[in-house]
Amino acid sequence: MSEAKREALLSVADLQTYLGDSHIIQGVSFEVKAGQVLALLGRNGAGKTTTLRSIMRLAPPRSGRVVFDGKSADGLRTFEMARLGLAFVQETRAIFPSLSVEENLAIAAQPSSHGSGWTLERVFDSFPNLAARRHNGGTQLSGGEQQMLAIARALVANPKMLVLDEPSEGLAPLIVRQIADLLIQLKSDGMTMLLVEQNFALATEVADEVVVLGKGRVRWTGTSAELRAADDIRHTWLGV
Repeated sequence: MSEAKREALLSVADLQTYLGDSHIIQGVSFEVKAGQVLALLGRNGAGKTTTLRSIMRLAPPRSGRVVFDGKSADGLRTFEMARLGLAFVQETRAIFPSLSVEENLAIAAQPSSHGSGWTLERVFDSFPNLAARRHNGGTQLSGGEQQMLAIARALVANPKMLVLDEPSEGLAPLIVRQIADLLIQLKSDGMTMLLVEQNFALATEVADEVVVLGKGRVRWTGTSAELRAADDIRHTWLGV
């Protein structure tokens, strides 16, 4: 299906979010089409994570509209957003340290509503490091293994869309490459994703479309290829 014919799975319109008295998100709008990967890029403090948290209702906006899969998020809570089919992989990873890898996955597992989906068996086939550590507790995993577990836990919920906040943060280059390859494979499988990522090369390799944020506002939108060619935007708003 062509980009023009795809329908928006997520629509964000004129989002206004405050943290205390600080007006953090100021009129942010964008759409993520079904099967698309959209990256939110920007310097530290640009509002990327707060935008994700606003969508997931962890930092509810004062105004603006979020529509996911045709349903308004107005008045919904975070667990209700998850029930709609949004899976959030937070920067903190938020795995349960006292539970084993297998238990972390089992808690989140949901049957797929659209044919063959993600099961624990499929996760262990796709994440051999996790298979080898399936009985280990969360505190016994490396940073890279914790990140893989956080992504795998989101996948076994069989969501309609993955929301990822800095999946490569603090990881060794080899693990970053593995994360990139995983996201590319998920994209080829048709997974819709909204990605916040400081690693410019990874983000533009994976993403179809990019929204650049600066000081809580949208400063630029376009394709990854267009952003790589937009030296002024990259220098001004990304510092790369």
